[in-house]
Amino acid sequence: MRFLTLLQSLGIAALLTLPTALHAQKGTDQVVEVVFTPDMDKTALERIKEEVKAKGVLLTYDVTDFKAGQLHHIAFSVTTPAGSGKAEGDIKPDVRYGFRYDPRPGAEVPFSVGSLNRGVEEVTPPPVEQR
Repeated sequence: MRFLTLLQSLGIAALLTLPTALHAQKGTDQVVEVVFTPDMDKTALERIKEEVKAKGVLLTYDVTDFKAGQLHHIAFSVTTPAGSGKAEGDIKPDVRYGFRYDPRPGAEVPFSVGSLNRGVEEVTPPPVEQR
């Protein structure tokens, strides 16, 4: 019985250490979606960056702001084979904010960055630089 409890504890600990906002499956034709959440720390952000890099996605954090140990604001750039973009905004528990890359042939929305509303995918182009 003690052995089972130890295994259960290890399993729960392993699940808690995985980045919960990264949804990517193995293979180059699988969707990669990252949703930034307030409970992410710098370590989680770096882990996500490395994991999406393995999927052919270059993620750069331009600005990160933490308040009381919680991710409060982020500016990031993403480059995928389907396109590139930038987004910046506050991180709130009730808003899906991040990026989605769908490399599957015929994908309705191959790349989206910024607000990720459920059921409504929108591509947010990078801001136009003022000169």
